[in-house]
Amino acid sequence: MAVWLAVSSTSVRSCVSKFSGTAPAGVRRGKCIGACGINGGLPASSALRRVSERYRTPTLAIWTVAAAATLSTMYTPVYETMAAVAAILLYISYVLPTALGFATYGRRWKVMGPWTLGRWYRPLAAVSVIGCLGLIAIGMHPPNEKSLWIVGGVLLLLAILWFAGVKDRFAGPPEALVRATSSRA
Repeated sequence: MAVWLAVSSTSVRSCVSKFSGTAPAGVRRGKCIGACGINGGLPASSALRRVSERYRTPTLAIWTVAAAATLSTMYTPVYETMAAVAAILLYISYVLPTALGFATYGRRWKVMGPWTLGRWYRPLAAVSVIGCLGLIAIGMHPPNEKSLWIVGGVLLLLAILWFAGVKDRFAGPPEALVRATSSRA
């Protein structure tokens, strides 16, 4: 009886602590998705940004995040692989603007913002992209080889969504920002 009680109480404490730490994080992420839905850049933005009058939160966005988190654990129950996928996607989101800037700086992108690296931008951008590619490669090595398929699937899905119509709804940077940047040239 004492052993069962110890194991049960440990399990209950574990579940309570995981829920109390995870549930608020899910709500925060759901609110973030709801806020991102305001600009129309997400699929089903009009539904995701809707705020419940009763709870005063974007309930559909919160449940969407909860469902996505649950579905992500069905394919790979290994926590390290899920963490690697999250880190890889974060690295990609950080390095993509740098890589695009490296490709367009001096050609289509002629004027930097108020803070500039000057002639050091391109060499530092190249080092950043190469370093990030190295981190991504490390994140896809065993025991996280499944992360290659997950990240590839996510990138493929995002590309399909972009060409299926998101690019037509996304307006790009505000005109005032474009005018302010071009007036500095």
